[in-house]
Amino acid sequence: MTELDAINRMLSWIGEIPVTTISSVDVSSRAQSVLTQYSKRIQSRGLTSNKRFEVTYTADGSGYIDVGSALRADPSDRSVNYVQRGVKLYDVENSTDVFPVGKEVSLDVVDYLAWDALPPVTQEYIVAKATPEFIMIEIGDRDLYASASDQARAAEIEFLRYELKVSDANMLQDEHTVAGAGLRHWNP
Repeated sequence: MTELDAINRMLSWIGEIPVTTISSVDVSSRAQSVLTQYSKRIQSRGLTSNKRFEVTYTADGSGYIDVGSALRADPSDRSVNYVQRGVKLYDVENSTDVFPVGKEVSLDVVDYLAWDALPPVTQEYIVAKATPEFIMIEIGDRDLYASASDQARAAEIEFLRYELKVSDANMLQDEHTVAGAGLRHWNP
């Protein structure tokens, strides 16, 4: 599904005709805005499709570590206290965002993916979650909102099933779960 298809689906809920382009002055741009907001909100959780582990970032010539469009960046090494502030990494213990030039830091990153890079089941879920809010913003129909919310719950179930299946989750052997629990990794 393209982003335009998603927007047209949202528009159909409120009785609008499909559009062929997004205009900056009509209801299609408001639908796109709500869709983008929900895409960022859902992706910021960290999905199987947008998480990367132990990605090396290097401080630039000014000492900054730029994490770019990452929605979240956390140190892979839990013993250091770095946080993301905007697009830069910040050292909480030393109260600075300036690191030694060339310093390498390994981060676990949640990237923001463009619409076309998202798996179809994730796209479906985002559209389903965005639609009830869009309905309330545009026409305020509570019955239509309730119906769209029911569909959003069904889409969420499918989305969670998909995430569970493709993540190969195993809390006894997943190194991030084990590290977070303070346990040693067991390797038979």
